[in-house]
Amino acid sequence: MSAVLSQHQIASKPHAEICPACGASSTQAGHAWKFVNARGETEWLRCNCCRSYFMDRGYSLESEVSHTQTMTWGDTERGAQLNTFKQRMYKSILEQMQKHVQPEGKSLLDVGCSYGGFMEAAAAAGFNVCGFDIVPQAIDFVKSHGMSAECCGQIRDFQGTNKTFDVITVLDANIYWPDQATELSDIHSRMNDGGL
Repeated sequence: MSAVLSQHQIASKPHAEICPACGASSTQAGHAWKFVNARGETEWLRCNCCRSYFMDRGYSLESEVSHTQTMTWGDTERGAQLNTFKQRMYKSILEQMQKHVQPEGKSLLDVGCSYGGFMEAAAAAGFNVCGFDIVPQAIDFVKSHGMSAECCGQIRDFQGTNKTFDVITVLDANIYWPDQATELSDIHSRMNDGGL
């Protein structure tokens, strides 16, 4: 029998005690692996209910910002270099998106935009772009390249120029959300009808 928690219980419990994807008790999770990096030694668990992976410790935005700033994608020089390195991936994502939406005049919000590489590619394709990220230096970099961006950790904190968007992208950032179901629900509420 799996113990799945309600959204109210999820909000009231430390995040290390639950799976951030489905809310199952972490006592229902198995040990997956250990990472040793700038964050220190981190144990990752695998949920036996939804099969998602998550860290064994609670989420702290301040800790996540500090950690990210020590990584390649959080350092200004190396983060900007990743913009070039990832161009083939960005173009592939845009090709898939354009099967569902034509970019001209459409708004796009990139959640976890980092140093704006995907935003640049999306703008070149015709989207009106903006983004947000947890790293202040990344936001400064994005703004210095003429794009709109804010420093925040959740879509509910994003003020933005648009209330809703035609497209909202999240490229390799959702694994850090302590409550994925709520964040996805909040993202959905910021989408235009028929949004992607």
